[in-house]
Amino acid sequence: MNRLVVRGMAFSVLLNLVVKSAWILGVELGIQRVVGNESYGQYYSLFNITVLFLIVLDLGITNFNIRNIAQHSQLLNKHLGGLTILKFILGIVYLLVLLPVGYILNNNSDSLQILFLLGVAQMFNSFTLYFRSNLNALFRFGWDAVLSVADRLLLILFCSIVLLGIESISMDILLFAKLQMITSFITMLIAAIANFKVAGSVKLNFNPVFYYSILRQSLPFAMLVLIMSVYTKSDAVLLSYLLEDASEAGIYAAGYRLFDAYAQFAVIATGVLYPFFSRSIKFGESVNAIFGWSIRLLISSAFFLTIMSLFFSNELAELLYKENIPETARVLSVLMFVSVPYVLSIVAGSYITAAGRIRFLVQVALLCAFLNIVLNIIFIPSHGAFASAFIAVLTQIVSASVLIYFIAKRLQFVNTTKWIIRLSALVVALLSGAFVISNQSWPILLDVVMMLFLFVIALLFTRILDFKMLYVIFKSNVDSY
Repeated sequence: MNRLVVRGMAFSVLLNLVVKSAWILGVELGIQRVVGNESYGQYYSLFNITVLFLIVLDLGITNFNIRNIAQHSQLLNKHLGGLTILKFILGIVYLLVLLPVGYILNNNSDSLQILFLLGVAQMFNSFTLYFRSNLNALFRFGWDAVLSVADRLLLILFCSIVLLGIESISMDILLFAKLQMITSFITMLIAAIANFKVAGSVKLNFNPVFYYSILRQSLPFAMLVLIMSVYTKSDAVLLSYLLEDASEAGIYAAGYRLFDAYAQFAVIATGVLYPFFSRSIKFGESVNAIFGWSIRLLISSAFFLTIMSLFFSNELAELLYKENIPETARVLSVLMFVSVPYVLSIVAGSYITAAGRIRFLVQVALLCAFLNIVLNIIFIPSHGAFASAFIAVLTQIVSASVLIYFIAKRLQFVNTTKWIIRLSALVVALLSGAFVISNQSWPILLDVVMMLFLFVIALLFTRILDFKMLYVIFKSNVDSY
């Protein structure tokens, strides 16, 4: 296995674990507790509207760029200036599309102001993602990891100042949106400086012929991102617009928070894998070892979180929230089951994308989007956020099943039965431990510590992850690239 990949994944995941856990379970949670479920539900719905139109901001350029630069690193200097101008043009188009749609869906002036601020923040974030894609493709995983948490670090600082009353300013959703825009802008500037430093001499130039060539190649990636955004974010939007009470969207957001925290770690990990897969496929090198190791790492942690939410959902909801505790706990206990099929989908999808089979991924995403939207429209009016949680699990199971079947037919995996048995032993150990611990009258924080201890022991006992091998890799001074 490549030392850069393992080290890059470890550093990225650990850094994001610290920063984004502090953000999601600390500051963001504090904001929702201060403004209330209804107000936060309105914000959550507006935020997801901006996500649905992110395709206009990128048109698949970022995913195409990672694969392209990973395989042809000499193109960075040539492409950086032109694509920076193109990203700015797409940002203007994005705002021109977003605001009229926002007005049609909700012509409240406060909502439109928040939507505009969030839209500008997304524009800056899109620039940052493009700049990060260059660093990622060149295996500059340290820079990429730091930039992946920079905006959250700044938000933690600014929001904490407000929430702790250091400044005599009260937190509301409008201020929250303004702070997101400011921190996104600062992060974009840092990412731009890092890119221009790596690339050297770069000329900003407007070149329609070049843009046409890039967009033609990136269009399949754009279709994939668009469809995946629809079936992963449409549930929150539908909850707001199919129900009169915006608190259901707030309950779903609360239940979704723990999964979202985990999902970001999984995305960071596959962000490291994607350029590795792209370069390995180009040079005909095997990816089986890294692929299997990544699946085992992510799926074991997904099982841990799923079992935790199954046995301790009420305690976690009481610890984190102060409104709609039973409803939030019920959604949380179901929604975390998404974790297991989700990690299978994104690791498999990362390899399939690197292999250039975008059309197949688009077809799978279309199927999942259709299922998700139709089922949500049918069941949200009668069952609200609880229905959306079940539908999210079903959608991800369908996606994971199809993608893993596709991968299994193309990669020659060995010892799969052995690993399935070991994972099953891990799950049995966690279920047994969770059953015993949940029947004790312990504080939830002690429950979490005991479950984490059990998880580490189970990993060592089942040898799902070979820690001796990881130590050898980290000590090695040899890199493949």
